[in-house]
Amino acid sequence: MIACGRVSGVLFPRPTFCRLPFAPPHARCSLEHRSHVSVHGNVGDVSPPAVSYKTSSDSTLFLSLNMKLTFSAAFLTALFAATASASVAPTRRDIFAPPITSPSTGTVWPVKTIQTVTWDTSNPPDPITDRNRSSIRLTKGGRQLPVVLADQFDILLGKIDVEVPWATEGDDYALILFGDSGNWGETFTITGGPN
Repeated sequence: MIACGRVSGVLFPRPTFCRLPFAPPHARCSLEHRSHVSVHGNVGDVSPPAVSYKTSSDSTLFLSLNMKLTFSAAFLTALFAATASASVAPTRRDIFAPPITSPSTGTVWPVKTIQTVTWDTSNPPDPITDRNRSSIRLTKGGRQLPVVLADQFDILLGKIDVEVPWATEGDDYALILFGDSGNWGETFTITGGPN
C-alpha cells in the first residue's frame, strides 16, 4: 500500500482527483462516493490495474494495487533457469574395468583354435550394473573389427573360452573387454590365416 494523501470528511460528496504514480501522464483517478475509484484517460493498449482506495482510522488514504500476475517470457525463463540449476545429487556409478591378463604380449593364437581369455576380477564394485552383458571384441592395428569373440557373459567369471576367427596373420591384434567400459588388452599374434 502507498500513502496517497489526507482526506477530509467522512464521505466524498464530490469527486476528488489524485495522481497515480504508475499511470501514464494523461491518466488520472477519481475518488467518488464511498471510496469508489475509477481511472480516466487513455492508457493505451494496456489495461489499467485494478485499483482500490482505503482509508485508515486517522483518515490517511492508502492505495492498494490488485494486479494480475502475468507470465512473461522473462519470468518463465528465470523459473526454468532456477529449476535447471538446482543441484541434483549425483548417482554413484559402478565402473568396473578389469584388466585383461591373457592374451599378453608374445602370445600366439593359431586361427580356428579355442583359446582362453582371462582378466583380473579383484575388487569389483557392488553392485555391478548389467554384469551379464559383457562382450569381447577383436582389434587389429588399433581399429576395432566387426568380430565379437564372446557376448552376454558375466564379467565376474574372470575367464572365457573363445574361438580364434579366420583372420589375416599379424602381430598387432588386441582384445577389448566390454563390461561397463572398454578395456584394451596387450597386442598379440594370430597365425595360420591368409596373408
